[in-house]
Amino acid sequence: MSEERARKNPTATGTAQVSVDGRSFEISDGAVLIAAITSCTNTSNPYVMIAAGLLARNARRRGLNSRPWVKTSLAPGSRVVSDYLSRAGLLEELGGIGFDLVATAAPPASAIPAPLSRKLRRASGPAM
Repeated sequence: MSEERARKNPTATGTAQVSVDGRSFEISDGAVLIAAITSCTNTSNPYVMIAAGLLARNARRRGLNSRPWVKTSLAPGSRVVSDYLSRAGLLEELGGIGFDLVATAAPPASAIPAPLSRKLRRASGPAM
């Protein structure tokens, strides 16, 4: 990827300075910018979604969180699974590490996260 980037733009460095909520970060090639936890409406698997909630709980207990520049979202696949997560206290745990509920059914991939900031889109360059 870096060779192709260099060929397309010889002045590219593979990093970009971005500001999120008044804090400055350096993002490198390969950095994660979007993270989603989703499940299909028709094949929703509550066990996997509950496992994600338990993982989130354990991450919070260890002080882990998503990076400020990562757009996160949670779409459990059905209201029933959302209710399971809520009753188990796991929606709060998921939200605590940045995975807030955006839909109960699995939305189209393009609608899951909020748009990347203009600065991140500009730094990532044209879509390949």
